[in-house]
Amino acid sequence: MFKKFKEMQDGRTLFAFGLGLPEAIIIGVVIVALFFGGRKIGDWARGLGRFTTEFKRGKMEAEQELEEIKHVVQEK
Repeated sequence: MFKKFKEMQDGRTLFAFGLGLPEAIIIGVVIVALFFGGRKIGDWARGLGRFTTEFKRGKMEAEQELEEIKHVVQEK
């Protein structure tokens, strides 16, 4: 179904049992879901979304401040 993400020089795949990176990621997600449960994963996803939003907001504010400083320096 998925093509191998990366193969070594001698033709072996990157992971054991002939699995590529996409297959390993899917297996990892399933294991995490079984271990922690769906509710925890949803909480983590919401937290990650909030973090991403705050990070983008902070980045935009920093860029705006740098632009303001640039304009002040250019005026002098």
